[in-house]
Amino acid sequence: MTQAQNDDTYLDHADYYARGPYARYLTDRKVIGRQPVAMFSANQPAGQFPDPPMPTVLLYLARQGVKEAKFDWGAGRWTGRWRRDDLTLVPPDAASDVSLSDRHGFLGVCLPVAMFSDDMDPAGKAAVERLGKLYAAPFQDRLLTDLCDTLWHEGGDDGSGCNLFADSALQLLADRLRHLVGNKNLAPRTHGLSPANLHHLDEFVRAKLHGAITVADMASVANRSPSHFSALFKRTTGRTPYRYVLALRVERAEELMTEIPGLGLAEIALASGFSSQSHMTAVFRQVRGKTPGGRVSDAVFAMSPIPQAIDLIFLARIIGELLSGKEAIDAVFAVRAVSLVAVAWGVRECTEKGTISRECPGSKTCRSARLKPEGASHQRVIGLIGEAP
Repeated sequence: MTQAQNDDTYLDHADYYARGPYARYLTDRKVIGRQPVAMFSANQPAGQFPDPPMPTVLLYLARQGVKEAKFDWGAGRWTGRWRRDDLTLVPPDAASDVSLSDRHGFLGVCLPVAMFSDDMDPAGKAAVERLGKLYAAPFQDRLLTDLCDTLWHEGGDDGSGCNLFADSALQLLADRLRHLVGNKNLAPRTHGLSPANLHHLDEFVRAKLHGAITVADMASVANRSPSHFSALFKRTTGRTPYRYVLALRVERAEELMTEIPGLGLAEIALASGFSSQSHMTAVFRQVRGKTPGGRVSDAVFAMSPIPQAIDLIFLARIIGELLSGKEAIDAVFAVRAVSLVAVAWGVRECTEKGTISRECPGSKTCRSARLKPEGASHQRVIGLIGEAP
C-alpha cells in the first residue's frame, strides 16, 4: 500500500502523479487552455492508491478497466466492476482511497472549481457541491468521453486556435457535468445577448483576429461569466464562440487573398489568427469545402496571362475553320506557338509567386502544389464543440 502524502505544495492530482509517490506510473502530462487545466495519463498495477485532498475537481476516464474496484472519497464506499470508458468524479478537498484488483489505466482531468462559476455563483463552490450524485459511483456519458479524448489528443497549446478550442471544450465539459445532475438553472433565464452586446463583440473579435482570443475575453466584453456567456451566445447566434471566431478568421483570410494576391498562404494564415498554414487549410476545407490554395487561384488566375493564352488557343481553332490552305496552316501555327509561350510564362509566374494550384490549366505541376489537408483535430472538434450538452 502506498501512503498518501498530504503536501500543500501539490497543485492538483496531475502534479501529485508527476512529483509524488506515483511518478513511476505517470505516462504523460499536459496543460491545456488558458485556465490552465492539467491533464495526465497513468498505468498502474493492482493495489491500493490513496490520494490526499486537492483543490480541483478530478474527472477520471478509464482506459483499461478492472474486475473489481473500491472507491471512497467522502461520498460513501462503492464496490464493483470498473469498465473501460467509465467516468469517475472526485470532489475537491476530499481525500480518496482507491483499491483496484488488476492492472489499469486512466486519463485524468483536473478541473478548477472556478470553471463551474456563473453570475449567481461567482466562486463555483455551490455548483460543485450540487454534483453530489456523480461523486457516488462511476458513470458513462459518450459526450464527456469524446470531450476528454479530443482534449487530450488535440488540446495542446500550439496556437491560439487550439487554446480557443480547449477553453470552449472545457467549458462544455463543466456544463455537461452540471446537466447530468439535472442542474439546468444555475444561471438566470434570459432571451440572449442584446444587439449592443453582439455589436461590441463583433468589433472586439475583428480587432483581435490576428492574435489569441479566448472565451473568457469575449465573456468579459459582454460582461458575463464564461459559462453563462457561452450558453447565451449560442442561444442568440445559433453557433458557439469557437465557430463564430473561425468563421471570421476565414472571412479575413479571403479578404487578404483578394486584396493582396501575392501574399503567401503562411503569411495570410498568421495575419488571420490561424496557428499555421495547415490549420487554415483544415478550417477552409471544413467551412468552404475547398482549400485556400484553390481560393487563391481563383483570384490570381483572372490576373495572370494564362486566360489570354487560352483565348489564343481558341482563336487558332477559329482561324483553322475560317481559312484554308497554306495561309491557314501558317496562321494556326503562329497563334498556337504564341499561346504555348504565354501558357508556359503564366505557369512559371504563378509558380514563382506560390499561387499555382490544381485549378491552373496547362501544367501538371499544379497538382504537386496543392496544399495537403491537415489539422484533423480542428475538423473533428468543430462538430464536437457545436454539440449541445
